[in-house]
Amino acid sequence: EDVPLSTASNKIRNVLKTKYAGYSAGNQIEKLTLVDKTIQYMVDLNKGKVSKEVIFSIDGNIICEN
Repeated sequence: EDVPLSTASNKIRNVLKTKYAGYSAGNQIEKLTLVDKTIQYMVDLNKGKVSKEVIFSIDGNIICEN
């Protein structure tokens, strides 16, 4: 489900500010609820012509980046 970026944990927002400085995340992220009820967040990032999708655990760890 799409949720406001502001609902992501501070840890996720801090990683976005530090590791992905210069990238734009927009105002929404996708909240993923997995079969085992684990919550993850997928963020679409853009910097010029470069686009990335990053999936975070709820505690701010990067699970996947492409």
